[in-house]
Amino acid sequence: MATVLVVDDVASNREIVGTLLGYRGHRVLEAGAAAEALTVARCERPDVIVTDVLMPGMDGYELAAELRRDPLTAATALIFYSGNYSADELHSIMLESGASRVVSKADGPQHLLEAVEEVLGAERSEGRETAGDLAHIRLVNTKLVEKIHELNVSQRHFRLMAEASPVGVLLVDTDANLSYSNERLRAIAFATPEQLAGRGWLRCYHPDQRTELLAAILDGRPLHREAAERVRLIGPGDRVRWLNTRLRLVRDDHGAPAGAVGIVDDVTATLEAEQRAIAERQRKDADARARVSQRLESLRRLAGGVAHDFNNLLAAMLSFGQFVEEALTGQLEAGTYDEEALRAALADIGQVLSAADRARGLSRKLQLFGSRTALQPSAVDLNAVVGPAAAALSAQVGAGVTVDVRLASDARAALVDADQVLQVFGELTANARDAMPEGGRLTIETANVPTDPTTADARVRLTVRDTGVGMPEDVRVHAVEPFFTTKPRGKGQGLGLAAAYGVAVQVGGDLVIESEPGAGTAVHLILRAALPSPTPPPAPARADNGRPGCVLVVDDEEQVREVVARILRRAGYRVLVAPDGPAALDLADRHHDEIDCLLTDVVMPRMLGSEVADRITARYPAIRVLFMSGYADPMLDGPGRLGPDVHILAKPFRDTELLAAIGTVAAPAGSP
Repeated sequence: MATVLVVDDVASNREIVGTLLGYRGHRVLEAGAAAEALTVARCERPDVIVTDVLMPGMDGYELAAELRRDPLTAATALIFYSGNYSADELHSIMLESGASRVVSKADGPQHLLEAVEEVLGAERSEGRETAGDLAHIRLVNTKLVEKIHELNVSQRHFRLMAEASPVGVLLVDTDANLSYSNERLRAIAFATPEQLAGRGWLRCYHPDQRTELLAAILDGRPLHREAAERVRLIGPGDRVRWLNTRLRLVRDDHGAPAGAVGIVDDVTATLEAEQRAIAERQRKDADARARVSQRLESLRRLAGGVAHDFNNLLAAMLSFGQFVEEALTGQLEAGTYDEEALRAALADIGQVLSAADRARGLSRKLQLFGSRTALQPSAVDLNAVVGPAAAALSAQVGAGVTVDVRLASDARAALVDADQVLQVFGELTANARDAMPEGGRLTIETANVPTDPTTADARVRLTVRDTGVGMPEDVRVHAVEPFFTTKPRGKGQGLGLAAAYGVAVQVGGDLVIESEPGAGTAVHLILRAALPSPTPPPAPARADNGRPGCVLVVDDEEQVREVVARILRRAGYRVLVAPDGPAALDLADRHHDEIDCLLTDVVMPRMLGSEVADRITARYPAIRVLFMSGYADPMLDGPGRLGPDVHILAKPFRDTELLAAIGTVAAPAGSP
């Protein structure tokens, strides 16, 4: 057995050579540098020194020269074992340095073993190994070569995976020095390899963790928890980057500390996306709060407007009613007839009726805005409704305003209530006139909206356009809110566009307003087109029984019952009166042969008017039905329309309106 000193600055190379020589039975010494090798050689007096050529500090040439100068080591056999030179270069090295042999690492470990044996002068006759020993050595050599290959493949695979990784990867040795980092880590950390070298990798970890990480790696003790933290880095140009960092201590196959593995992930884009999402949610929340605030403001304006206008009307009715009461009471007490006082009382009564009419109009506009007015839409020719009204406008709008009427000859019929179209038209033209105090052009148009005329989505529009002052955007978006107006006090209630919008929505249409300051305003009433439908068969005529009409009146308000009965009796009708549904059913059972018409309120406490009508007509189909209500919501379908056979009279009404409705719905036999 010989003593062999292996010199190489790479530990894995020393380990491989030492293992080979150890299997040969040699005693192996190791040195990681030439200076260390000189010390070992002088102390241990090895038989052979196997050394690398290129090493930091003192290289192989200088080592050979130092060995030859020292008498203690001058005769020591020297073998250069290098992977950096060709065969010719190695031969030249051997001659120049006085080395015994020069072996290329590329030739494989067997050549090194043979060189060692040759240098030791092992002759075949004196120290020849048995065939079994040689076979064993060859087997060991083969296994070592395989292990080296596997290690190289594993290292190559690791590097491929690490370099392709979307996250930064770092390896740290047991001295807490960086042994590997991938390109992604350097890009994430705004760092060069030199900046990460040694313990520069700690820049990727939170300052509060660095002391604990170093202590754990150097002492080989476990962390209290796997190091995971979010770190904020500032790069060139004040670029901010957010990192999620993790570090885990690792051990070798024998459980000994082997350093640590770190993962660094750039989560800047994710955090920015989360922040944008949070900002968007906050914006939507703010928008929602603003919409709620706007709705509350609209409701406050609505409540204030209703209270203001109704209080004015009620004040007028109360005052003029009091005047009438005082005048008539005075005459009764005096027992005289004063024609002038009676005429004054009649004038006051006229004021009461006028105020009541205005209150009724205000109430109906509010119902139109809420889309809860009872409608019976039918196919309406907009040109036929709007044309005559437009022709009369020239005399109404003043000399400075030119009226331009453009009615499309092919305009489809609209599915709407004709009276309400006329009301909306009046509101829109009045607004247009008021927007042009200095004169201008008022244009009225009808046209088809470009859609498939064979589908239910066909539309037709009525447009009223002016060249007036226009509206800024903050006014336009509130224009359809009730009691919102920019007109001077007393010049408008702010209900015209609100009512127009309500009509459009209730029949499945829309109201679109286009306006800019100084450029005028265009209001488009867009309505569903009426599709052709079969003509319904005529209603069967009622038999003439030769008797006057009889009406069953049902209402829970006593004053309403009294007023209605009084109007009907003055017109010659016989009247039965019931305060609620059960009483009406009882009267119907006892007088069904006499009753021609049921006139019932809609909303009553004990039984809705619709139930009263259903139960009576189920028993006595000949009785016709007319509903009356100031709030017809229970009678409306989803879009706010009445069924085809439902007739309703809106409260409040004049006597002429009541009699006309009764005459149309349930005239007794023989009446015109």
